[in-house]
Amino acid sequence: MNINKYQRSSGFTLLELLIIIGIIAIVGVITMLIVNPTELFSQSRDTRRMVDLKNIDSAARLVRAEGVFMGNSNTVYISVPDPALSGNATSTCPNMGLPPLDPSWKYNCVSKDNLTKNNGIGWIPINFSSLSSGSPFASLPVDPENTTSSWRYYRYITDSKGKYIAVSGLYSEKFKPEAAKDGGFDSEKFEVGTGLSLWEESKKYNGLVRENCVSYTNCFTSLSQWESNYSGIPFGSCSPGDLNCVDKIAVAKIDGSWSNPDTRQVTIGGWTNSVNNYIKIYTTTAARHSGKWDNSKYRLQFTASGHFYDAINVRQDFVKIDGLQVYLITSYRGNGAIGQGYMSIHPNNKLEISNSIIKATITDYAYGIVADYNGIIYAWNNVIYGFKATNYGTGYGITPANSTKMMYFYNNTVYNNNVGIGTNGTTTVAINNISSDNSNSDYSTRVFSTSSQNNISKDNSSPNVSYRDKIVFFVSIPTEDFHLSPVDTAAKDAGVDLSADPNLSFTTDIDGQTRTGTWDIGADEL
Repeated sequence: MNINKYQRSSGFTLLELLIIIGIIAIVGVITMLIVNPTELFSQSRDTRRMVDLKNIDSAARLVRAEGVFMGNSNTVYISVPDPALSGNATSTCPNMGLPPLDPSWKYNCVSKDNLTKNNGIGWIPINFSSLSSGSPFASLPVDPENTTSSWRYYRYITDSKGKYIAVSGLYSEKFKPEAAKDGGFDSEKFEVGTGLSLWEESKKYNGLVRENCVSYTNCFTSLSQWESNYSGIPFGSCSPGDLNCVDKIAVAKIDGSWSNPDTRQVTIGGWTNSVNNYIKIYTTTAARHSGKWDNSKYRLQFTASGHFYDAINVRQDFVKIDGLQVYLITSYRGNGAIGQGYMSIHPNNKLEISNSIIKATITDYAYGIVADYNGIIYAWNNVIYGFKATNYGTGYGITPANSTKMMYFYNNTVYNNNVGIGTNGTTTVAINNISSDNSNSDYSTRVFSTSSQNNISKDNSSPNVSYRDKIVFFVSIPTEDFHLSPVDTAAKDAGVDLSADPNLSFTTDIDGQTRTGTWDIGADEL
């Protein structure tokens, strides 16, 4: 059969393919609009938000280089106008449904008349028009929705050094992950600027804990009282303790001198929080030990009246404890100084315990730090001693129990317990620890993670063979001073640098001294 040489071959021409692709694209857009129009609109708005904040960042860098006034510190400038204002008037944004701020902070609102002006009287307090190259903005950008009813607006914050941050939420499923990639603290907010820690600082709500609260506001005389009052945060229409609802970080700021110990047991529970709205308990310089036990500083001294009580019982997700002294006294079984409570908690819960001194006088088994169930526990730069049962059972300095998800024990000094550091198997990572003079063993005989390294033991139980049978010299064991002695050679310059550790990074020791060069093992850096 003859085929006409001019007969069209099978298949599509380039033009036909382009037409088909165009039709498919149009159908796809129409389908998206029909199936999920809200997501499409959210993506468009989020795109604008990210572009706006990047433009604000670029412009702020220019004016900062020319020494232009960047704004007042401890102030959250917002892109929503105060409807009660006109002209050049400003306010602290009352009755606008904004999240509560710590009393040391304030909001700043301008009028609708001035909202987008670029000369320093708009919602961003920077005079962009003063730039030698001219203003990068004809008018200041504002959020596409720009309402406080849903908290969808831009924020700008600066400090006394001129560092700044601009912040916005992202709401589309496509762009929400971008908030976790920007280098800022909040995985749910898009953050740009030169002071990315400022957003976290603005979210903190401090409740003071002092032995004497005279002349102080929002002050509590025990850590337990602070906890039961939810840090004194005004929750408004939100449920008490719901930090996610008010977008806050609850802080127990333990301050001042302490002639007497805090003797009330603390249970941290009943809050609703998240990794971005966590709970922090810490001591200021005035209330903090200097690396050894100090009876003139804050200390929680708890005498247990029964079995299975912890001085601090953490039944809550995302809690940080830093710089405390905890003394457990008990003749009962199963008590702990700091314990993660017996409950099912968030599978990604993080309990952090750092720079603390934990000791005990016990007869039956008890624990310095004990963790249960699904949490991820981080313990670093702690000194733990005295958990030695004289009557019944085995006391542990640090140990997991039950099904703890992961434990990271870094640069702790653990001394004179029955067992120094325990493990629940391959989920326990121990690095740079000193565990010495524990009567049964310095480390549990069960396996540690293969990531464990540079752990000293006086006996032969260290998971790292070359660090066994080491004698560490401290300043003064009789006076409970576990700083490394200048004559020590076992722990000095024998550790690994954890400043870039992917699981737990830090740069200081229990005294707040910066670790440099080859790190020392244990809580102290010589």
